[in-house]
Amino acid sequence: MEILLFFVFILLIVLLIVVLSNNSSQRSNARELSERMMHLTTEIRHLKQQIQNAPPAQAPPVAPTQPEPIQEPEVPPVVVAPTPIPKQEPTPETEDELIAAALRSAQPEFETKETAQPETRPIEEPLVIVQPTAKAPTYYKPTESFFATFLKKNPDIEKFIGENLINKIGIAILVMGIAFFVKYAIDKDWINEVGRVAIGFGCGALLVGIAHYLRKKYWAFSSVLVGGGISVFYFTVAFAFHQYHIISQTAAFVLMIVITGFAVALSLLYERMELAIIATIGGFITPFLLSTGSGNYKTLFIYLIILNTGLLLLAYFKRWRPINIIALFFTVLIYGAWLGKTLNAVPLLNFEPGIALAFGSAFYVLFLAMNMINQIRNTEPFKAFDFSILLFINAAYFSASMCILHQVQGGDYQGLFTIVMGVINMGLAWYFYKRGGTERNLLFLLIGLTLTFLSLAIPVQLHGHTITLFWSAEFVLLYWLFQKSGIKLFRYSSILVFALSFISLFIDWSQAATSSNSSLTLIYKNLTGFVTNIVSIAALVGYAQLLKNSDADGEFIAGLKNTEAKRVMYVATGLLTYITCIFGVNYLCRTHANYDIANVYHRLITIGFAVAAVMLLKGKASVRSLGLQVAAVITTLFFYLLSNINITKLRNGALNNTYSDIHLVIHFINGLLLLFLFYRLIQFIRNNPETVRPALKPLTWGISLMLLLFLSIEAKQLYITMGYAPGKIELLAKQYGKAGITVVWAVCSFIMMMLGMKHKFKLLRVVSLSIFSLTLLKLFTYDIRNVSEAGKIIAFILLGVLLLVISFMYQKLKKIIFDEKE
Repeated sequence: MEILLFFVFILLIVLLIVVLSNNSSQRSNARELSERMMHLTTEIRHLKQQIQNAPPAQAPPVAPTQPEPIQEPEVPPVVVAPTPIPKQEPTPETEDELIAAALRSAQPEFETKETAQPETRPIEEPLVIVQPTAKAPTYYKPTESFFATFLKKNPDIEKFIGENLINKIGIAILVMGIAFFVKYAIDKDWINEVGRVAIGFGCGALLVGIAHYLRKKYWAFSSVLVGGGISVFYFTVAFAFHQYHIISQTAAFVLMIVITGFAVALSLLYERMELAIIATIGGFITPFLLSTGSGNYKTLFIYLIILNTGLLLLAYFKRWRPINIIALFFTVLIYGAWLGKTLNAVPLLNFEPGIALAFGSAFYVLFLAMNMINQIRNTEPFKAFDFSILLFINAAYFSASMCILHQVQGGDYQGLFTIVMGVINMGLAWYFYKRGGTERNLLFLLIGLTLTFLSLAIPVQLHGHTITLFWSAEFVLLYWLFQKSGIKLFRYSSILVFALSFISLFIDWSQAATSSNSSLTLIYKNLTGFVTNIVSIAALVGYAQLLKNSDADGEFIAGLKNTEAKRVMYVATGLLTYITCIFGVNYLCRTHANYDIANVYHRLITIGFAVAAVMLLKGKASVRSLGLQVAAVITTLFFYLLSNINITKLRNGALNNTYSDIHLVIHFINGLLLLFLFYRLIQFIRNNPETVRPALKPLTWGISLMLLLFLSIEAKQLYITMGYAPGKIELLAKQYGKAGITVVWAVCSFIMMMLGMKHKFKLLRVVSLSIFSLTLLKLFTYDIRNVSEAGKIIAFILLGVLLLVISFMYQKLKKIIFDEKE
C-alpha cells in the first residue's frame, strides 16, 4: 500500500511537470522569435544609416561652352505667381521606402551618357505626396481548428518532437524507472530506511545537478529536470517522516521550508515561473504531508503567513500571476475550511474570535499587497482579471469576518467592521492619489469599494427605516460628488443606491402593512415611517434639481438623457407624495371601523393632485396636454362614481349626527374642484381649436354626458341635505328620482342650448336637443306615474317654459344660426 501511494504521488507530479513544461517550451519559442526580430531590426537600422550617409549622386559632365549667339532682346515674360500649395506634413517612411529611395538616387551613375545639351533649368514645383484615403477593409479572423493552430505554432513537427515532446516523455520514464528501482530494492531488502531516503535525496540532487549543467544550452529541458528533482525532494522528506520515522516533525518541517526556498531561488535564477509554481504548491501541501492530526491551527496559520510573505517578496520582483492565484486559492481553502468546521461545531468550543480575525486580517493585507505591488512598482496597467482578484479578496475577507463577528455579542460590531473596511479602501485610494502615477481604474475600484462598504454598513448595523433614511441621503450625495469630480463611478453608484433606497422603502411599507391590525391599509404605523417618506420625497426633489443643473443633453444612463431623467424624478416625486398623503389619511383614520371618512379625504387628495397637474400644463397647447387633462377628468369622475356608496353613507351619518358636518362640507368642496377640472378642459378646447379639431365631436359628447352625470348625482346629495327632516331621507330620494332629476336635465339642456347659440356651436345644440328629448321621454313614461300633484305641476310648467324659451330663441336668432356658416 505504501508503494502504491508512492507511485500515485509520482504520477501526479509527472503530469504537473508535463503541463507546465509545455508552457515553458512555448515561452522558449517566443523568446527565440523575439531575438530574431531584434536582430532584423538592428540590420534595418544599420542599412538606413548607411543610406543616409551615402554621398549625393554626381551630375553628368557638362559639354564645353559654345559662343553664345547674338539674340534679340526678349520681352520679359509676365511671371504669374504660382498658387501656393499647402504644406503637407512629411509622411513617415518605412524601411522598404528608404531602400527604394536610395536605389533611385544612385541610378544616374549607371545611365548612358547622352549628347551634351545646353543646360536648362525648368521651373521646379514641389512634389506633393498624396496618401490614399480609401477606407481600410475590415477583416475577420477565420476560426482555425486545433490541428491548424498547432501546425501554425509548430511548423516543424520534427523540431517539436525533438525539443519539446521527447524531454517530457523522458523525464516521466526516468522518474518511473527510479521508482521501480527503489521498489525492487525495497522488496529485496537491499536498502534499509535510511538508504531509501538517501537514494531519494541523491536522485533529486542528480536531476537538479544535470539541469544546472544543461541550463545554458538546453533551457527548457533543464527546467523540466529541476521540477522533477524538487518533486523528488518533497516526497522523500514526506516518506522519511511519515513512513520511516527517521526524522522528527520539526526537522521535516524545516527541510520542507528549505526545499521551497531552494525552488524559489532556482525559479529566479532560471527565470522560470514553472519552478515557482512547483515550489508554491509544495509549500502549501507541506503542512498536510507532515501533519499528525493534532489540530494546531495557530502553527498552521503562522506558517501560511510566513509562506505568503515570501511569495509577496517574489511578487515584488516578478509579475507571475499564477503564483498569486495558487497562493490565494490554497489560503482561502485552508482558512475557509477551518473556519467553517469550527463555526459549525456544536457546541462551539475553544473558538477565539479575536485570533481568528487577526489571522484573516493578516491574510487580507498580504494578498492585497501581493496582487498590487508589482504593477505599482513598474507602473503597469491593471487588467480586468486583476480587478476581479481584488474584489474577490475583499469579498472573501468581509464574508469571513462577518461570520466571526456574528459570534461576538450577537453581531453588534458587524456594522463598525463594515465601516472600517470602507475606511481602509478609502485610505488606499487617498494614498495612491497623493502618490501620483497610479492608474485611474485602480482609484475608481478603491472608491467603489469604499462606497459599497459604507452603504452596506447601515443595513448591517441598523434596521428598518434608518436604512432608507441613510440611502436616501447617500444617493443624492453621490450624484453631487459626480458633478463636482466628474468621476463616473459616483454616478453609477448613485443610481445603484437610488434603487436600493426605494427597495428598502417598499420593504418598510410591506412590513407595516402585514403587521397592522387596522381595517385600512397602512404603509407606516408611526411618525418615524411618515418622516422616512418625507425624506425620500426630499431626496427625489434634490436629485431632480441636480439633474436640472446638469447638461441637458448629457447621458444619465444608457438611452436616457439628463432632461428625461429629471422628468422621471419629478413624476416619481409626485407619485410618492400622493402615496404618502393617501396612506397618511389611513393612518389618521385607522381607528374608524369603516372607509366612509377616509374616502372623502382620499378624493380630496386625488382631485387636488389632478388640479395641480392641470395647472402645471397651463399654456401648453399640445395633444399630450389635452390627453392629460381628459385623463384627469375621467380618473377623478370614475373615483367619484366608485365612491357613491360611501358618499351616501357619509351624508346620512352627517345628517344623523353620526359624523361631523365638516366631512360633508369637504365632500362638496370635492365637487367644486371636479367642476373646476371640467371648466379647465372646456377652456382648453375653446382656446386651442386646431389641436382638438380631430377629436372635437367625441370630446363634446363625452364632456356633456359626463358633466350631466356628475351634476345629476351631486344635485341629489344637495337636495336631500337641504330638505332633510328626520325619517324623510328615503322620501326625498324618491322625489328627486321622479321630478328633481328631470328638472336638472332640463336646466342642463337649456344651458347647453344657450351656450350653443351664443358661440354658434351647432354640435352643442344637437346635444342639448338630445337631452331634451330624453327628458321628455322620461317625463311622459316614468315621472307622470305615482307622483304628487305638486311635483307634476312644477315639472310640467318648468319644462314647458324652457321649451318655449328655446323656441323663441330659435325664432329670434334664426338668421344668425342658419344663415351664417358655422
